Amino acid sequence: MIIFQNRFIFPETMSTGANINEIIRWLQRVEAAAADAYGRAAEIFSNDSEFANLLQKLRDDEIEHGQVAKSAAEMVASGVTLPCILTIEPSEMEYIEDFLVFLRNRIKAGKVTKDGLLHYMVTIESKECNDFMAYIANWQFKAGWVRKNAEDLISNHRKSVEEYLDTQRGKGVLLKRLDVASALRGKKLLVVSGDSLVEDGLRAIYAGEDVLLECAKDSNGALGRLGQEDYSAIVADADTAEFDIREFYSEAVGLRPQIKHRLVLFSGKEKADPKLLSSGLRYLSKPASVHDIRNALKEVAG
Repeated sequence: MIIFQNRFIFPETMSTGANINEIIRWLQRVEAAAADAYGRAAEIFSNDSEFANLLQKLRDDEIEHGQVAKSAAEMVASGVTLPCILTIEPSEMEYIEDFLVFLRNRIKAGKVTKDGLLHYMVTIESKECNDFMAYIANWQFKAGWVRKNAEDLISNHRKSVEEYLDTQRGKGVLLKRLDVASALRGKKLLVVSGDSLVEDGLRAIYAGEDVLLECAKDSNGALGRLGQEDYSAIVADADTAEFDIREFYSEAVGLRPQIKHRLVLFSGKEKADPKLLSSGLRYLSKPASVHDIRNALKEVAG
């Protein structure tokens, strides 16, 4: 790890995360386990009609999410490539799946109180599986394979949970919020990429968090935007054709000196350019974990 001007940079860390095909198969299992858990809980808490109705809705939502994951798997099996710059560590995938199995077994054994289940729900709905569901939902929506995008499928699902949790907080139950203020809430990001992969990944991660993304296809487009607007962060795909990152960096800093510490680079190359690293830029290998992306952007835009 290199420390430069109190900034932490990981220049040579290649992702060990799962590929998108593995993630899709995992999502099918996770959504099925969540649907089963919510369905069983709805039966146990049937005497609390409001809570039971919420649990039944969540079960139906998870079934629908599972169908979207199944559809994505079928697309991939048919030969369609689903490119993605996001990944997740296998250990985190295993933890989430094991957690849902544990919860389902506790519900099945009748060992979960309402307050306990509410806390479990917060844990489930805060996990990164929702980011990947948002990504594959938006990808299929753009391709015309499904009728709902991430806003309809994921954001509204989480909104239903949060609205009910608010009613319980009003009764004195201590519960974390799902909609904790994002470090990037209300901030404007410029995405520079010859394709939509980085943009799509960021839209999935920050869905519902009031983060404004503006896009440019190349250096000229990005510099044109920088001449008119200030941005909290610039996220650039260093592998974009005809994109000279050194030249762009020099001209961008000339336009807006504060950009010097706001640039995050994505690249499929094994190692970052040492001269760029000496400037204190953040560098993320493709694909990058959601956790690393959030941390990098929080640091440069915070």
